[in-house]
Amino acid sequence: MVGNMASHTTGNVSPMEQLLQTKLYIPRARPDLVSRPRLIERLNEGLDGKLTLVCAPAGFGKTTLASEWVCGSKRPVAWLSLDEGDNDAARFMTYFIAALQRIKEEVGEGALSALQSPEPPPIEALLTSLINQIAKMPDPFALVLDDYNVIEAQPIHRAVTYLLDHLPPQMHLVIATRRDPPLPVARFRASRQVTEIRASDLRFTREEATAFLNEVMGLALSSDHVAALEVRTEGWITGLQLAALSMRGLDAAHTTSFISAFAGDDRNIVDYLVGEVLAQRPGGTKDFLLHTSILDRMTGPLCDAVTGYEGGQDVLETLEQANLFVVPLDNRREWYRYHHLFGDLLRKRLHQTQPDQVQTLHSRASEWYQQNGFVAEAIEHALAAEDFEGAARLVEQTGMTMLTRSEFATVSRWLEAMPQRFLRSRPWLCVFRAWILQRAGRFDAVEELLQYAERALQAVPIPIGSDQEPGKNTPLPPALSEMEVGSIRGNIALARALISLHKGDICSTIELAHQALAFMPAGDVARGMTGLILGIASRASGDLAGAQRAFADARRMARASGNRLLTQIIIWHTGYTQALQGQLHQAIDTLREALELTYEKGGQPLPYAGHAYADIGKILLEWNELEASMAHVMQGIGISKPARMVDALTDGHVTTARVRLAQGDLNGALEACQSAERNVQVPNPDPMTVWRLKDCKIRLWFAQGDLAAAARWIQESGLSVDDELSFVGELEHIILARVLIFLGREQPEESYLADALDLLARLLEAAETAGWMGKVIEILVLQSMALQAQGAIDRALVVLDRALTLAERENYMRLFIDEGPPMARLLYAAAARGIAPDYAGRLLASFPDAEPARTVPSKIQELQSEIVEPLSKRELEVLGLIAEGLSNREIAQRLVLSLNTVKGHTRNIYGKLGINSRTQAVAKARALGILPPISAMHSPVSN
Repeated sequence: MVGNMASHTTGNVSPMEQLLQTKLYIPRARPDLVSRPRLIERLNEGLDGKLTLVCAPAGFGKTTLASEWVCGSKRPVAWLSLDEGDNDAARFMTYFIAALQRIKEEVGEGALSALQSPEPPPIEALLTSLINQIAKMPDPFALVLDDYNVIEAQPIHRAVTYLLDHLPPQMHLVIATRRDPPLPVARFRASRQVTEIRASDLRFTREEATAFLNEVMGLALSSDHVAALEVRTEGWITGLQLAALSMRGLDAAHTTSFISAFAGDDRNIVDYLVGEVLAQRPGGTKDFLLHTSILDRMTGPLCDAVTGYEGGQDVLETLEQANLFVVPLDNRREWYRYHHLFGDLLRKRLHQTQPDQVQTLHSRASEWYQQNGFVAEAIEHALAAEDFEGAARLVEQTGMTMLTRSEFATVSRWLEAMPQRFLRSRPWLCVFRAWILQRAGRFDAVEELLQYAERALQAVPIPIGSDQEPGKNTPLPPALSEMEVGSIRGNIALARALISLHKGDICSTIELAHQALAFMPAGDVARGMTGLILGIASRASGDLAGAQRAFADARRMARASGNRLLTQIIIWHTGYTQALQGQLHQAIDTLREALELTYEKGGQPLPYAGHAYADIGKILLEWNELEASMAHVMQGIGISKPARMVDALTDGHVTTARVRLAQGDLNGALEACQSAERNVQVPNPDPMTVWRLKDCKIRLWFAQGDLAAAARWIQESGLSVDDELSFVGELEHIILARVLIFLGREQPEESYLADALDLLARLLEAAETAGWMGKVIEILVLQSMALQAQGAIDRALVVLDRALTLAERENYMRLFIDEGPPMARLLYAAAARGIAPDYAGRLLASFPDAEPARTVPSKIQELQSEIVEPLSKRELEVLGLIAEGLSNREIAQRLVLSLNTVKGHTRNIYGKLGINSRTQAVAKARALGILPPISAMHSPVSN
């Protein structure tokens, strides 16, 4: 559908495609146009800035001037004619992108997909993607927004402002409007970025008025007559045109009399002039003009249906040739519209002279539109005809599709135009209204509508409010199929599940999501969204395996429905959950798959890419690939910031802080933490994001040696080792255990370490039950640290052995390295006892040579104090070759020694280091700084 919207149509096309093309059609300049080179030159000069504003009241020739300029322009120009329906932000963006695709076909495809997501990003975020694509376009172009005065929605004004603020030099925006738009024109004026053409500029000069009246309108007026009309109309083009139409056929005497009596500067005269013009039309043509004035766009068959007579196409062409304010909307002369001012006046005259015909005309238009596939237009005319039954039926057919395209404002406007008794009696309409209110955060009102929907399904009369006559009940809903009933009940359950998730009631969310899936028929477009909600709630409850099953089902359903962005979001949640399960390699592959889906053909990422970049950055950090982690995180931050993706943005800053800590940059870590804190100050932030931020702050205090801050946090948090644990609550309690261990090292006489071990034992059981292996490893590491601090080295090594066994396959690194010198000593002891010697060696080789400046002695100083006797120069040479992997015989050949001498040196090395194997020797030597650390990690991931 999106491709069809933007393509240049040839051959047979559907009516929907055809009507959409009329909004993108560039009006052709008439051959008898009065050329205005002085204004064309100003328009061309304005291309050096960002904006050209053509602002004047109706009838001053704004569109005509713009079309003349476009026809002679040397650069490509796209056009969008706006109407009242474009106040729906999603609809505006859809047409805006369709117009851009006239310049470059693939622009904005991902943004259109994003509009169909469960939670579409802000318009500014979509514009960021578009702006980045426009910036890569090789040639300059312009976009005309005609009739911008119809736009009243503030989100759209903000979006256009954002576009202008960040407009690439390749693009120039032209806005034609009846009044000044609420845009920062003064700011652009001060920076000389705007060219303005006003009513005073658009008024016809005496020479232009002469050409128009005599050459275009076919009159033979004297210079005095032209001067009089030009003065009295003040050069107002529509006034001149109406006067000319009124004078057609008048002899010289009557022409002079007409001009003498004409007061064209009085806008009220326009209504009189329209009456004069209509009076000159044959009866059939006069009625044709009045009756078809209800139409925003006209084509011959539609006019025939509305008027009840044939020949509408011929009449339209005749009116165009007669210069009677009829504007063609395509190259085939099939679709037309009236000049806006003329159309307004015709509708006013229709209501004055034939008020009893208005509803009938709208009903006929609605029926034709419905029969020809124009559902939205059919609804508009049904509402205008007060045919609420017909309008309700059509909204029921198209409402869900429009909501999935994020056209909430349009559907809401339709529902608000209906009497409450209709809305409350029809379950689908109640559901649509509930979704709209839920999006606005009005959850209490949502539940009331869901109850109306349930009652309507049972066909129970519902008392209604003051708009109902006393004693009258709500009409019964129309007959529904079994599948429709299931879909409605499923949507009701899904809406309630979302409310429960918002309130943090995870158990109710899971129950309601299961209900929704049980109700919904196979193929229901909402099943994918329901599966996503079920997966998120299952994960929050601690059921990671159940969450993965829900995500897998949701992914299949989303793909089947063709919703690319929902599919991407589900894949991202899948990868995020795999990381929690400790499946780092699988998680990073899944997250990269999600990332690929967020990129458009032009190579620009959509806002949701920020989440995937943030989570990939976290895994790379865990693998100690600090530079690669930062590269991903910075990309994620750059994408998430303009899109206001708070969780992804906060996650990115937290990971940045962790990387800075790993690099020993305490100031950089503090700055990143502060950025994260500023971003998380929003309602209902993600609990896991908040937890990661708190954990990062605690680690920063440790690095600074700030014992008081850690102790103060325990008091302020209100946490206790005896608290009942929940899945999300476990996150903060892991932080609590870490703080207790830190305090216990400094104050061993207190019960901090014992309390920490008791808490960690409970946390371990919960994490193992949930299958949260990443946390299992972290808890085991903390247990080993607490036991070591108590002096129970043997027990600490038993626990560490299990942690290393679980961690080695997924290459966990920072979980160990971030624990600093105490962990280094423990790893050395583990390697010395043959516990995962290769893995322990790799970890020890990755410890920094020095910790950030603080009171804790460096790791090397602490460990080197354990050496009984330093190694000799020859022993160091032998040790270096052992590290290179040479055998004793190869070492003997390299150093020109006997094999027995090499063996003797090796025995001395083992004795001095207190180890009994080559692997242990290399690991301990690297940990002690005797051998240089490995320069690069052997990561399983290629960047």
